[in-house]
Amino acid sequence: MRWRVGIGTIVCLVVFCTVAFASGATRPPLRFHEHFSALPYVGVDSSGRYTLFDTTVQGEVGVVLDELTGRQTTVWLPSDCPAPDPNNLMLGGAWLLEDCTSSRLDLYSLAGGYWQSMAVAPGCVHYRAGPGSSCSVYAVGTDWVEYDESSARLGDRFVFQNIASGALRRDPANAVTLADLSSPTLAHRLCRPLRVSRGGGSMIGLPGRFALAMDESGSVLERCGTRLHRPLAFDNGSVIDTWSSSDARTLVWNPNQGYALDGLFLPSLRPFTVSAPSRQFRAGSDEFASDRHIYLEVPPRSPTSPFRVLWAPLPQP
Repeated sequence: MRWRVGIGTIVCLVVFCTVAFASGATRPPLRFHEHFSALPYVGVDSSGRYTLFDTTVQGEVGVVLDELTGRQTTVWLPSDCPAPDPNNLMLGGAWLLEDCTSSRLDLYSLAGGYWQSMAVAPGCVHYRAGPGSSCSVYAVGTDWVEYDESSARLGDRFVFQNIASGALRRDPANAVTLADLSSPTLAHRLCRPLRVSRGGGSMIGLPGRFALAMDESGSVLERCGTRLHRPLAFDNGSVIDTWSSSDARTLVWNPNQGYALDGLFLPSLRPFTVSAPSRQFRAGSDEFASDRHIYLEVPPRSPTSPFRVLWAPLPQP
């Protein structure tokens, strides 16, 4: 028997397959049951390849894990830097940044294992725009440091300082361009049909020409050259108002603060879940994903106790 398929039928089949692939509706989620082990640390942050563990040792910034090689390095503060301020410690791109004084930044090379100093942009040190105005370090990438100039009269404006040269640049962002702190040129032009949210926000560039767009309304997975627009209950506080490229092929999030995490593999968009014994989760726990692991910061049972850090392998596509 021969099947006769017209052009209209072929078009419909192509459209159906494209929509099904984009939504992942044809694929049931894979299920992973992971054991989360305790780590001897009180906090965690990750930029993908590098993860920083917080400790309580005096004069110690923390322990840096290279997720690719498994190497762990204890990082100490520069001798002339005061005690670390957790609110000023930043991890991004190739650097760990410590805001040591009002006029100096110290940058620790995550790959090289050394500290280097950088003078804070003079315009930030002497920023004056009326009562309550301030200028502070906002984010760091491989090539640029971002400052937030804030005032009641002007709102928030962002200035960028090149780590290698110290040169200053204004924000290049517009409807189709975002600042990229890990690009020598700073400006990253988005591919169609991606556009910057009217309310600002951030985007993570992912493998396979995917992008995760995040703003106050939530997070959406999009892809260059397609109409993919998939809302996710995804939150990543380490990505701030800048295009940031990631090698991660796995997205993980906690959809309802329950005892299971949702996830997607890229580029297949195959959904999965990760569950763990309920006793290891508590209300208020925060989850982080690096390129190799899932981390949980579990709040203490009493105000005098420290946070606990748990980890498990990140499922790989």
